[in-house]
Amino acid sequence: MSKDKILTKAIAEEFLKDEDSVDLTSFTSIEDAAAQALSQHQGWLYLAYLTSLSDKAAEALAQHKGVLNLSDKAKEPVGRARKRLAKKKG
Repeated sequence: MSKDKILTKAIAEEFLKDEDSVDLTSFTSIEDAAAQALSQHQGWLYLAYLTSLSDKAAEALAQHKGVLNLSDKAKEPVGRARKRLAKKKG
């Protein structure tokens, strides 16, 4: 049985300083604060192995302006958050 590997704010900040320092593909869940930090990143975010994220994390990632590669389980909540954000703006 595998255990969740959590992407923390500290790890996200390390990635933001040096993208080569952290392999984002190894994480299966993400803290809200980490998602908020990564949402400010302008480049590619490869989070294809996330299996769980909160609504708050989904909303943060929905604001990311670069390329966002997500697992199917993460795409749904982020997609819903993007729709909510679009309704608020429009």
